[in-house]
Formats: sequence, structure tokens, C-alpha cells
Amino acid sequence: MIEHEDSVTLFAAPERVWAVIIDVPRWWRLYYAPMAKWDDYGWSEELKFLGGQAGGMRWGALRDGVVMQALRVEEWSPPLRLVLATEAWNPERASPSSMKADLGKGRFREFVTNINAVRARFFLDLAPMPPAQTRLTIREEAEALNPLLDLLLRIPGKSALRKCADSFIRGFPELL
Repeated sequence: MIEHEDSVTLFAAPERVWAVIIDVPRWWRLYYAPMAKWDDYGWSEELKFLGGQAGGMRWGALRDGVVMQALRVEEWSPPLRLVLATEAWNPERASPSSMKADLGKGRFREFVTNINAVRARFFLDLAPMPPAQTRLTIREEAEALNPLLDLLLRIPGKSALRKCADSFIRGFPELL
């Protein structure tokens, strides 16, 4: 598993920051920008609301109108904490084109079609600061479901998480 954390102090009350945090498609493009080259692995900057309220909300990362990866609210504590987790990996559609060969059935097919499946969690924590400021911290955790890939992705994966967090932290103040 790889992890990364970054923070920014915003000149806005936590309630104002929370209003932007819960509009996930609004800030997702900021976060996603460095991952654009990973479109073939199930990520997408296009998020569609899939339903739910508060702690049960879900969004789908779409490619050609098909959900490739879904995000669901795992923890909802307004206006201080939002935790999102990935779910609903779609390996048949999300696997890179080089992996689309007919692999038959069984464990090998499962191994190959899930080789690039990644489980991730995003922790967004808000801390009130005087006067009318908020410290926003984003912490990301990611792990490949394939143990070999998880080992191989530790260094490039850490760099990717850092780039995504940097993009999010740099662009977030403009959303307020």
C-alpha cells in the first residue's frame, strides 16, 4: 500500500470549504488531471452521480458512458471529514487494450484482468483555524489488488499520488 498526505490553509470557514468538498465532480477534475494518461486503466475525469444521500452517495468514473470505477462515501462528518473509497472495478472494460486477448477461463484470466485493479481511499479533513480559516488535509491510500503489481507500483504510485494531491491543493482555493 502507498500513502500520501498534503495540506493547505484556506481563507474560508469550514462550512464554505465543506460545500465544495461534497461537490465531488467539481474538485475531481483538479485531482484527476495528473492521471489523465491512466484512462485506459479505469480512471476518468468524468464523474456521474450514481445516487444516494450523505453517507451513501456514489459517483462513477465514466468512459464511453460505462462506469469503470466507482467512488462511494465511506465516512460523512460535516463539516470536518469526508472519506471516499473506490469500488465497482470493471476489469473487462478497463483493462488496457494490450490485455484484451481471449484468455479463456480460470485463475489466470482472473489474475490478468484484475492485474491493474487498484483499491483507493481519499480522506479529506477540515480543521477550523482562527480567524475564519480552514486547514484542508488530503490523505490518499492506494494498493493494487494484484500483490506483484502492488510491489512494483510503490515508487511510481507514490509519485502519482503526490502529483494528484499537489494538483488538488494548488487548484482548490480557486473553487471557493
